[in-house]
Amino acid sequence: MVPLYVLWNAPADQQGSLMDKGLTTRNVMQSVVAHIQENDVYSPTVILLEERNRQKNINPNAKWSVYRELLFLSLTACGAENIDVDAFDKEYRRAYKRLFESKNFSDLLCLEDKNPPARAVYCRRTFDTPTLQPRLPQYLVTTFS
Repeated sequence: MVPLYVLWNAPADQQGSLMDKGLTTRNVMQSVVAHIQENDVYSPTVILLEERNRQKNINPNAKWSVYRELLFLSLTACGAENIDVDAFDKEYRRAYKRLFESKNFSDLLCLEDKNPPARAVYCRRTFDTPTLQPRLPQYLVTTFS
């Protein structure tokens, strides 16, 4: 699984090859980002749960955290200076609870989708917000060339 924040920086003309490989498309990522820009965390969480489920049909071993993918894509696409990670966590916690209590989505959630534990949040506040490497790794550069 290639992280969404890495795919976000993939060349636009390579989107067809992403779909061929079963990876998340630019359209899905743009939809997620549009919701985040409207301060809506619930809808993109649902989108990513459905996307992960789609990918599991292609690759049953696919496993990734919706929380982490959503946070890192938001930081990359919207800019870390525009995302209040504490507010994001609060809204994600609400969305997760709502989904967990829902009959339609509770079976799509997994342990990795939970918010980070309090000790991780404490470390993040103490040391700084997450920073990410925004460029494509070399193995993807050759794939897209």
